[in-house]
Amino acid sequence: MIYLLSDLKLRWNIPCGPNSVITFPGAVWLKPWYWWSWPVLPLGISWHEQRRTTVGYSAEMPLAIIQTMFYLGIIVVTRLARPNITKLCYRRSDRNLTTIQAGFKFIALLSVVAAYVFPFFTIPHTIHPLIGWSLYLMASFALSSIPINTLLLPTLPVLTPWIGILGTLLVMAFPWYPDGVVRALSVFGYAFCCAPFVWVAFLKITLHLQVLIEKEVLFPRLGDSGITSGFSKLY
Repeated sequence: MIYLLSDLKLRWNIPCGPNSVITFPGAVWLKPWYWWSWPVLPLGISWHEQRRTTVGYSAEMPLAIIQTMFYLGIIVVTRLARPNITKLCYRRSDRNLTTIQAGFKFIALLSVVAAYVFPFFTIPHTIHPLIGWSLYLMASFALSSIPINTLLLPTLPVLTPWIGILGTLLVMAFPWYPDGVVRALSVFGYAFCCAPFVWVAFLKITLHLQVLIEKEVLFPRLGDSGITSGFSKLY
């Protein structure tokens, strides 16, 4: 068994023989045929280029096209449906108001996290990385638009992880690093600089949710005036 090695110059050294077998040691979920392995594994794009010229991606493309249309539809629908915001009404005598509001905050934060996690499980795993990451960015943006438009969350804080992921891809995919050490340090430095922005975005989202609850934008009491007819109400 011959192992595929990569030195700090990001070149492959393959000692070939008559019965050589190329394997990819390492994490099971980090193999070059998975779309998310690039640009974590910078040479994975070469593997996919070989597949593109031989086997192709005819098995994955129909599902990728369907998902593209689906996520574009989500963006359009959530944008057009924004005026019809759902309000959750409660009675003044409700003793579970704190629990309801805490549950709402949890669901809102969970919806933001799910927008960035869910696409990983739906995109075809063996599709070309450029298509996979493009579809992931579109999917996460579309799913993020749901809490933004339906729960009135601030746009920039919700999309801060999206911007950070895009920047990470650009930093890792930069082709002119002199060696792997400089590349790793660059990625680490970028992540170190992005972490405070992600934390501030999280704090802004939680603060915004608290303000919405205190002002009763999403939780008006039954019998209170000022409920706009453009809102749908759930009791």
